[in-house]
Amino acid sequence: NLFFLQPLVASKADQMLNYIKDSLANANVIILHNSKRDEVYLANMLKAKYARMAPSTAFDTNRLYVFSYQDGGYNKLVGKLDNNRPNILINLASNEAYISNFVRNLYKKSDNYNLVLMGLESQWKAYKTLEHKYLFALNLTLASPSFVDYRQQDVARFVLQFREQYTTEPNLMAFQGYDAGWFFLNALYRYGTHFESCMPHLEISLLQNDFSFKSGGPNAWQNTSSNIYQYQNYQLIDKKRV
Repeated sequence: NLFFLQPLVASKADQMLNYIKDSLANANVIILHNSKRDEVYLANMLKAKYARMAPSTAFDTNRLYVFSYQDGGYNKLVGKLDNNRPNILINLASNEAYISNFVRNLYKKSDNYNLVLMGLESQWKAYKTLEHKYLFALNLTLASPSFVDYRQQDVARFVLQFREQYTTEPNLMAFQGYDAGWFFLNALYRYGTHFESCMPHLEISLLQNDFSFKSGGPNAWQNTSSNIYQYQNYQLIDKKRV
C-alpha cells in the first residue's frame, strides 16, 4: 500500500474555502492571478468549488470576483472592496515583483477596509522582500501541508524530549517523522496490518498536521488535510484549532 502524506493543491483549495465558509461566509471573495496556465487552472477550480458550496452555505456567487494582473487586476479589485463586510483576497500569482507592489498598495487600504489576504504557503514562503508589518495588517492567511504551533502543550513536550535526546532543536522533518510514526504505529497496534478501512476511526493528536486519508486508487491513499494559519498580532495563529 502507498500512502501520500503531502496533500494535493486541490485539498489545500478545499481547506481555504472551508475556512472561509466557517469563519467569513458573508465576505467578498476576490481571486487574483497572473494569467499563467497553472494559476488560471487553480482560479477556475476555486471558483467552481465555491459555486458548488454556495447552495448549502452563506456563499453568494455575486460576491465572487476573479481578476488578472494582466488586465488591470488591482485597479478593478479596489472597485469591488466593500467596507461593510470582510474582503478576502486569494492571491495565486507567483511573480514576486507583482506581489510586492500589490501588497504595498493593498496595505494603504487596510485602515478603511477589513482585508484578509490568502494564498498557498508554497508560493508565499519564497517571497523575501515583503515587510512583515504589511502581512500582519492584511491578516495574511496561508494553506500549508505543515504548521507547528509552539504554544501547544504536546509540541512543547516533544521539543523538550527531542532536545534531551539529540541535543539540538527539532526541524520540520522531525515533526513530520514523529507524526507519521505515531499515526501508522497506532493504526497497526489497534487494527492490525489491514487497517485501511479503519483509518477514519483513528483519532490521534498529531503535531504538524492531521491525517485524513481518501482512496486514490487500488492500494493507494491520499492525505486530504491541510493547515490554515494566519499572521495575527505578530504571531502565527492556527486557524483550524481556533
